[in-house]
Amino acid sequence: MGDSTGWADTTDWQRLASAEARKSITIRFASPTAFSLGDRRFALFPDPLFVWDSLMRSWNLYAPEPLHVEKQPLRKFIIEQIMVSAYDLQTTTYSFPNYVQKGFVGTCTYQMSIDATYAPQVAALAAFAQYAGIGYKTTMGMGQTRLEAPHTTCG
Repeated sequence: MGDSTGWADTTDWQRLASAEARKSITIRFASPTAFSLGDRRFALFPDPLFVWDSLMRSWNLYAPEPLHVEKQPLRKFIIEQIMVSAYDLQTTTYSFPNYVQKGFVGTCTYQMSIDATYAPQVAALAAFAQYAGIGYKTTMGMGQTRLEAPHTTCG
């Protein structure tokens, strides 16, 4: 019996790495997500650099070496080429046994040039989000995310 929610899935590194570039990427943040800034400070908005830095760290930790991404050129691309184009987010809290952690849930859409050199890597990392999570405390249930299917429009 399959998972009707679509959250349980399997894939392989080659399939993730061969993701097609997309002009628009929408990520669903299903469990509270936050980004640690150190000194008990947290960012509660999915800034493109926070999102893809988190994904790059996990990708390079687990992916086979030939598939590792070069952080600095990709970071430059993210800063210069990716922008938030829409979002529907709410802040919420995640309860741990001894404390609560603020985070956000909802969706965020990012735009970029599909012709750009790094657009396929950005798409691969976004597809990886379902398996890696994004942000702070992902191993404890925070940052559960996944790439939303692209919207189609009738013309």
